[in-house]
Amino acid sequence: MIEIEVVNAWVNRLIGDQQPGATQYTLADFKPYRANSLLQASGLIGPVTVVRERPLAPETREARNAQGD
Repeated sequence: MIEIEVVNAWVNRLIGDQQPGATQYTLADFKPYRANSLLQASGLIGPVTVVRERPLAPETREARNAQGD
């Protein structure tokens, strides 16, 4: 199983909080962004390559082969 956690840029959260009817998640006295501000690129940008850091232990490999993975 692979688990990937993707996060948003803080500036995008601030802009999102300015949207009409949006739930506000941030609390700031200074609001430098408006609802129509451009969102910044965030999350997984570009191609993603998954690389195994170390070989599977023999017992794990055998268990996966038995399951057909």
